[in-house]
Amino acid sequence: MNLQNSTDKYDKIVETFLNQYYKEFDGVERANILPQWYDNNASLIWNGNFFSGTNSIRDFFGQLAPTKTAKSIQTYSYQFNQNLPVSFGTHPIIIFVCGRITIGCVVQSFSQTFLLIPISEQTFKISYDCLRTF
Repeated sequence: MNLQNSTDKYDKIVETFLNQYYKEFDGVERANILPQWYDNNASLIWNGNFFSGTNSIRDFFGQLAPTKTAKSIQTYSYQFNQNLPVSFGTHPIIIFVCGRITIGCVVQSFSQTFLLIPISEQTFKISYDCLRTF
């Protein structure tokens, strides 16, 4: 396994995911779009509130105020998990993000952790998502 090629591959996957995810999250259509990003059995923990499965996650995103939000990433880190099975030539990826979120007039710091699982060579679904604002 060429580690540099693997790192380059995962760098691109993670960067693309984060840019697209936060663009959709910050949009007013997030309740319709984001649940599609989650695996059917995904778990979402939002400030200590637990949601399981895409229907529950869809309901949660639908309850968020339709206010335009803005997230800015200050830093992120990731690692591919070699202890989980490889699917489509790719390991699952754990991503940790720190940044700032603005909802309406309120600005807070946030940390968010994702576990992405490959469902094809080019496509991942969110299996786990935990966000905490502070």
